[in-house]
Amino acid sequence: MADELTSSGSISELQISETDIIIFTEMPDEVQAVINDYVPLDGNDNTKEILRETFKYLPPDGRVHLVEDIPESAEKDTLRQLSLSIISGLLTPIKVAGATPSPGYGLDESLEEPERQLREAAMLRDGAKCVISGHNEMDEVLEAAHIVPLYLTKWENDHDKHQKMAVWENIFHYFPSVSTQLGFHYQDINSLQNVMVLSFTLQRSFREFNLALEETSTLNEYKVKTFAGFKRAYQNFLPASRTIMMRAHDGRHPLPSPTLLQVHCAIAHILHATGEGEKIEKALDDADAIGGFAASGSTGLAELFSVTELAMVPTIRQLNKHLKLESPKTSHTMESPIAPTQSANTEESKENRPEC
Repeated sequence: MADELTSSGSISELQISETDIIIFTEMPDEVQAVINDYVPLDGNDNTKEILRETFKYLPPDGRVHLVEDIPESAEKDTLRQLSLSIISGLLTPIKVAGATPSPGYGLDESLEEPERQLREAAMLRDGAKCVISGHNEMDEVLEAAHIVPLYLTKWENDHDKHQKMAVWENIFHYFPSVSTQLGFHYQDINSLQNVMVLSFTLQRSFREFNLALEETSTLNEYKVKTFAGFKRAYQNFLPASRTIMMRAHDGRHPLPSPTLLQVHCAIAHILHATGEGEKIEKALDDADAIGGFAASGSTGLAELFSVTELAMVPTIRQLNKHLKLESPKTSHTMESPIAPTQSANTEESKENRPEC
């Protein structure tokens, strides 16, 4: 690659993007050829872009699966369907689920007892302040915000549950460490590893994937990443260095999982790099304009989930292999927002360190 650049000109002259470099150096040649040979169906067919940008931001173990999916789909002439399944079975439902706020914000009096316990535990661990801005309750309202959206564990009927389970399968497929290293499943949605304290100002941007935390090479340190849609007025709430250090003020509780934060950050990058995030935002705005969402998110969001029939990635996999499919003790939600912490034999729980 370096020789080519030397003989042909600079990177800027060739207009080689960061994505191009990553694809060229890290994606197998035969998989690159499959993508390059794909002929778009029309001007709206962004299959190549979806596959390339998804590969760019997936973790290494997730890239392995995508590299397997691409030629398999090409052989079946379903490469377009693969890209659509990434959109409708991963990006859209996670983005839509984030549109519903977690119950753990606002005044304690407005919370049910289990929700209050979750918020109190998160506040103890995070020092009763926003992990990004450092603001405390004297500055503004604080929320115990979920990293993987809480709404992915709520359903109104069997069809809705089937759709949500397909999303979890896709998460495990493209972010294998979530299940293989962290041992995290949908029943663990209210584990403190999936919750952190954010200010009311920043939590919405985080839920909308306009704000994310990107792991650095330093233990428990993260870059604060912002994307189009993050309000300029909120810049003052971010640290000047654009980095934060996660610290457990109460050692009884685990820090937010770097693996789950990696999932959130990757989804944010893919949504914005492909333009899919903007499309989903428009759909959300349109749905809100014509009818609005119920306060619980149970009506409007369920309908938006079913606008695009959620698809699993087109490979033959057994759902039971990764999911604990036994029914929760309550029919549609978790019994308690405070899930047990992960077992001591998981990679992250050993030393509470990032493992990506």
